[in-house]
Amino acid sequence: MLFGVRLANEIYPPWRDAYVQYEVLKKLLKENVIPVSEESWTPDDETNFVEALDKELEKVYSFQTKTYESLSDRLATIEKSINNSVESHQFTEDDGKALESDLEEILEEAKQLDRFSRLNFTGFTKIVKKHDRLHSKYQVKPLLQVRLNALPFHSEDYSPLLYRISVIYAFLAENLTGADATAASASAKLSSVTNSENSDYTTYKFWVHPDNVMEVKTRILRHLPLLVYGSKSHGETDDAEAHPQHDPTITSLYFDNPNFDLYEAKLQKNDVSPSLRIRWSGKLTDKPDITIEKKVIDHTSSSGDYIPDERIEIKEKYIQQFITGKYHMEKTVQKLKARGSSQHEVDEYQKTVTDLQDFIAEHDLQPVVRTVYTRSAFQIPGDNRVRAILDSDIVFIREDSFDKDRPVRDPENWHRSDIDVPGVENPFSILRKGEYVKFPFAVLEIRVLNKGDPTTSTLATTPGTSVKSISALVPTKRHGKWISELTKSHLVKEVPKFSKFIQGIASLFAEDDRLDLLPFWLHLLEHDIRQDPKQAWEEQRRRIQESKQASVESDKLRLLTSRSSPRVEPVSSPKVSAAGPSSAPVSSGTAASSSTPVSETTEVAPTDEDASKKKADEYDDDSDLDDDDSDLEDEEDLQHLSRKARGKKLLQRLAFWPSSGPRLEGDSEDEEIILPPGVVKPNTLLRQSGPVNVEVKVWLANERTFNRWLHVSVLFSALTFTLYSSVNKARDQTTATLIAYILFGITVFSCLWGYGTYLYRLKHIRNRSEMHLDNPTGPIVIALGLLACLTLNFVANYNNKVLHPKNPKMGGESLNSTVY
Repeated sequence: MLFGVRLANEIYPPWRDAYVQYEVLKKLLKENVIPVSEESWTPDDETNFVEALDKELEKVYSFQTKTYESLSDRLATIEKSINNSVESHQFTEDDGKALESDLEEILEEAKQLDRFSRLNFTGFTKIVKKHDRLHSKYQVKPLLQVRLNALPFHSEDYSPLLYRISVIYAFLAENLTGADATAASASAKLSSVTNSENSDYTTYKFWVHPDNVMEVKTRILRHLPLLVYGSKSHGETDDAEAHPQHDPTITSLYFDNPNFDLYEAKLQKNDVSPSLRIRWSGKLTDKPDITIEKKVIDHTSSSGDYIPDERIEIKEKYIQQFITGKYHMEKTVQKLKARGSSQHEVDEYQKTVTDLQDFIAEHDLQPVVRTVYTRSAFQIPGDNRVRAILDSDIVFIREDSFDKDRPVRDPENWHRSDIDVPGVENPFSILRKGEYVKFPFAVLEIRVLNKGDPTTSTLATTPGTSVKSISALVPTKRHGKWISELTKSHLVKEVPKFSKFIQGIASLFAEDDRLDLLPFWLHLLEHDIRQDPKQAWEEQRRRIQESKQASVESDKLRLLTSRSSPRVEPVSSPKVSAAGPSSAPVSSGTAASSSTPVSETTEVAPTDEDASKKKADEYDDDSDLDDDDSDLEDEEDLQHLSRKARGKKLLQRLAFWPSSGPRLEGDSEDEEIILPPGVVKPNTLLRQSGPVNVEVKVWLANERTFNRWLHVSVLFSALTFTLYSSVNKARDQTTATLIAYILFGITVFSCLWGYGTYLYRLKHIRNRSEMHLDNPTGPIVIALGLLACLTLNFVANYNNKVLHPKNPKMGGESLNSTVY
């Protein structure tokens, strides 16, 4: 379907005039009348097109901004009315029902606004590509990038808006009878706009510039070891451990049809979005294990649940027959029966085979895109709570046979044989231009287990914040801190909805008229994602400040929700989060991530079931098949978070104090370490068990500091006794005596401080401690003491000379013009 036809069919009628006038811009290109010579396209034509394009951009951006602000204002009015009604105890069931229709209207407009942004972004991108192809002398794409940065209608984050709606629905569900069904219905609608993911894991995705890949790896390696894959292939399963692969090359062959139905379902997050791929590791000539995998995400479910995965292992020689439906894995079924497998297992296997073949036939699927990348996986063996995956050197290759006259792949073969020929070291060298695209960045994925006991792994949220943030990620006390520091740093750029499958289709088939939608992140590929560390920090602060301001009304309503609920739910009730009964129940799939620091949770050792599940997924990871991010996160109590934040701010102000611990946190020494069974923490660290070998200059530096303190003490003692011996000659003997005593106290303090500092540093040097040895307390006390003496001396002299210049009681016209 041509994009112009698609745009006309999907326009939201009330907003018809606000959409991009795609056909008008297309006519300005003179696509159908331009001759072979480019002389007919004049500078005036170019000016007219650019002006029309800019005018359309301004129109779309203005409408999108105005509509979003209108929805936000309408929600603010509803929140304010609810707050006032609850505080005055005048909120009735009729008031709540009157709000339901308004909320449904706002929710529907939010969904339409999201589709509005997608369609217009695709329209602008396609018309500019068409222009640059027809009139290559004038390139408009750079101008479009600049204008999209200035008018970012396509990058609006709807998560704060949806969160506020979900809070109101939760309030109505708690306070109105019969409102649960409405809230559940709204939950499904919300999940269709936001991201959904497996309830077991929450996944966060980032782009990493090639210059920063090594630094990102070293940061992760401090906390998670590198997984080493066994080089398994047919006939070599027993020797897999003898051929380890540190960074294996993974190949995924994605399926779709000529209409790109799977692509659009995944991009738009339709009710059901299936994915199908063939996957193997290493070179195909080495006969690796090959897996056919299908995964379906049900976005209509309130939690975005996954339909159970369907996957089978298959030999290369049977794949083409399997795809065409001529081979039904009869030999594998016979082997299962020969091994003594139960009839139930055999039936399940046959059902999986049938479902996969029916799915391929029903949707007319064929291999379309091959994705090749190098994978580095980081995970503690046996512990699947946190996993980091870094995919680099990503290449997308066309594998389709859409063009029957000039197919890229032989329709009678399931893959391109030209790049899988044995002995070819660089298969990309034989590919033609346009048949492959190299992705400019590496992709970092962090997966966090968020299922099971409430104390195991929790994710906290703060209302009104962006889904692009990961600062709410607190899987365990051990890992939460370093993950938050890494994801907030300048080394990565978060792209929450990124998908290799979507990126591969969009980059290789963007010019195809059958491709009606493009992902929002596509224009970011033209920019350098590297950031200055200071600039990244300031940007993070700005986002936090904006999210706090946007969530004020939602916070009030959320607290009122928990206070005004007439029902008392048990602890196990799904309406009460792990944070406690004061947390507002929020529909699954609607809570956004937090952009503020959150508390850390208790770390619990993984269960045997989790360990076995991890072992099964250790090699057959499906992270690049499922490229959806989840907004489903457990909530923390808002008041509890506020107290934590205030406590952290106080500690930050007192960070200079020695008792607050070491300031260097590179190795996260304050993290809790869970030891394996049978392992006991030693009383003496290994670095402290041997003889103390410290450089001579360290001892001398400590002694030199002690000598300087002694020198200062001698100077103070000389000054003290000199002043005390001349008290009788002072004009104000009382003040002079007081100053002498203060100086004597400073002298004693200086001696004790110098000796105490010497012993303190000596102790930490012998223990090889990482504590900072500097301490400004002593110099500050001495400085304050001297300041007090000078102040007393000034006051006494001022009193003698200015206020009482000839007062006999004050000493008259003594030659001594000072106190001492």
